[in-house]
Amino acid sequence: MIWSLVGCVTPTTLPPPALLIERIDLGSTSIGESTLVVGPDGTTVLIDVGNDRHDDEVTDALHGREPDFTVITHLHADHVGGLSDLDQTGTVIWRGRDVDTNEWTDPSDAIALCDTTCDLPLTIELGDGATLDILVADATLPDGTSLATTEENSRSLVGTVRYGDFLYLWAGDLTGGGKDTDDVETFVAEGLPLDGAVDVLHLNHHGITSSTNDAWLDRWLPGERDRNALVGANRAYLSAPGDEVVERVAPHLGEGRIWVTTPGSLADPHPACVDVDGSVQVRITEGGASYDVARRSRQGEVVLASFLSLVE
Repeated sequence: MIWSLVGCVTPTTLPPPALLIERIDLGSTSIGESTLVVGPDGTTVLIDVGNDRHDDEVTDALHGREPDFTVITHLHADHVGGLSDLDQTGTVIWRGRDVDTNEWTDPSDAIALCDTTCDLPLTIELGDGATLDILVADATLPDGTSLATTEENSRSLVGTVRYGDFLYLWAGDLTGGGKDTDDVETFVAEGLPLDGAVDVLHLNHHGITSSTNDAWLDRWLPGERDRNALVGANRAYLSAPGDEVVERVAPHLGEGRIWVTTPGSLADPHPACVDVDGSVQVRITEGGASYDVARRSRQGEVVLASFLSLVE
């Protein structure tokens, strides 16, 4: 780990990283979450697109790029509502099974991962050996093992971005049993055949207490190595991230942190949390050996901390 948290540094335009993962800051007037991935060969993937008020922020983050793929983790409006407002979305990838309360007409160019069965895994090549892999859909593992659930959040897609030794895990709003939800996190943590732990973990459901249970953390953030977590939230969310979740996650991070775009209302400050007040970028170096965590705002970009990727 190379720790270099900085204070008052003038933002500037940083040179592009080999691989970019950016949790986009989506403002505070409407809930929403979206993540941009740009691979070494320029392949561009949006993971969720926020609400129907967030097209400007998502478009700005693209910097004129057209996404090759748009992955929808699940069908709640704060993740899929902005789809119809974007001029370009590339090939849309989604779970493929509607539920009565979340009807969505799939675009003609969409890939539905699940119809009668789930076609998993699905791999998007990002260049130079980097991949985005979708591994779980509708609480179904790649070997076909599934957990019965009718909750929309619990049916979220689960996937990774891998580049050399670097590994990032994302899972939409997957639930872990909190707030009387179905515990899909433990099912996935125990059954997903994924080598190693992760360097950066997406905290499910905006860090709210429905998710990120102990089994999930023990599987993906074992020990006290220097790892990081990302939360996509804004002031329109309540208690995001939740105190209980932060207390669970903090011991797993070593000298890493929980990087939050903007904490939700009622979220208490915590030494493990960094209020970035902007988009959170993970900027991975060529070959995936190390990465920076940076802030992007209208004023530019600034590196906040640097880490070595972990070999597990």
